[in-house]
Amino acid sequence: MLNRRRFLKAGASTVLAANGIAQTASAPIDLRRAVVVVRPGELPNAEKTAAAVLLDEVFKRTGIRLRTTTAWPASGPCIAISSTANVPDWKSKTPAGGSGAGTRAEGYRLVGEKNGVVWILGADPRGALFGVGRLLRELDWATASLSLPGPIDIETSPAYPIRGHQLGYRAQANSYDAWDAKQFEQYIRELTYFGANSIEAIPFQDERKTPVLKFPRREMNKAMGEVCHRYGLDYWHWLPAEFDLKNTSERDKLLANCDELFHDCQTITGIFFPGGDPGNNPPELVLPFLIDLSKRMLPVHPNARIWLSLQLFNAAQIEYVYQYIEREKPHWFGGLVVGPSSPPLAASRQRLPKQYKLRLYPDLTHNKLCQYEVPEWDQAYALTLGREAVNPRAAEFTAIHNRYAPFSDGFISYSDGIHDDVNKTVYSALSWDPSLDPRDIL
Repeated sequence: MLNRRRFLKAGASTVLAANGIAQTASAPIDLRRAVVVVRPGELPNAEKTAAAVLLDEVFKRTGIRLRTTTAWPASGPCIAISSTANVPDWKSKTPAGGSGAGTRAEGYRLVGEKNGVVWILGADPRGALFGVGRLLRELDWATASLSLPGPIDIETSPAYPIRGHQLGYRAQANSYDAWDAKQFEQYIRELTYFGANSIEAIPFQDERKTPVLKFPRREMNKAMGEVCHRYGLDYWHWLPAEFDLKNTSERDKLLANCDELFHDCQTITGIFFPGGDPGNNPPELVLPFLIDLSKRMLPVHPNARIWLSLQLFNAAQIEYVYQYIEREKPHWFGGLVVGPSSPPLAASRQRLPKQYKLRLYPDLTHNKLCQYEVPEWDQAYALTLGREAVNPRAAEFTAIHNRYAPFSDGFISYSDGIHDDVNKTVYSALSWDPSLDPRDIL
């Protein structure tokens, strides 16, 4: 078994050239004794975490402990991480040139120079984190060995602003409920390597007991929020109402639970309320509930917004929602979520006022009886493996993403475990760069 890992194999230079990335045949850049240089002063969370991630992942794979400094080293190789174009305290200027793509939100420029200097220049703190993820994917490594294949210059930024996955700590999941906070952090960290910027928790739904659940759900909701805060990621919550909203005691109980959640979490970006699947409440009850929810959320998280799906709504109910949005222009409303059993995507985008966003909720996790069934699946597999078999469908989900993504502002996927990790990676990578070929992503 080889102890060596390389993400870019033979033929990669052709792919890089096609994407405007310069890579020349040259001697590897030896980084075994590199110093990681970070900006002096208190850094934004994502930028600070980016350096910690690099040191941690290199050590785990090579046994090499890179050291950090805020001062430019007098000699030797270094890896400089910054979310600003120039750092006055550093003796070396950032590389000239570039297309400017890396200066857009969450973008980065990754440059490896012949002199042994590697630059990770984020357009912002998140860009620095994503740039570190890209460097980790580019490195050649083995025990006591660490290098870049040669000089590189990669400049890129994401095509879509919302790129994430739903990780539900509940009995319904086939793996997440067995994890602790460290496992969630590692998983979330690795999702960022391919550009994911959003994590969606399921804080309350599904109260069944599970023998592998080690921690209370409130504790894990808080822990996942702390991870997102340290990594500078968006933290969402999927919040259905599976009871009749006329039931005032159940309604008040859910609102009280949300109060607790809002005060537990350092970061909340969005609340996604499904109109159906699950839930069976008409918009006449849903919208007043969301107004009450917003009154509790906004004083604690003023930048958070509430999102609604129209799943399983009939034509009259859909029209009711659109008329309300057009008439009231609610400030607490972030946009619509389109998922299984939602109205057609193109019509949703056309009808939704431009100041609101539209987010996809693709089911990447199921094989049958779902949004994207495996076409013509062998009946023996369908009956024995069921809905949640290991299901890498890279080519198929590439086609699905690129068909529907242009109508949207991005996606947060539906997932019930790790069996769909390939699909998560493909969707994350394509929402960053839709031109990528699934074979190259893999």
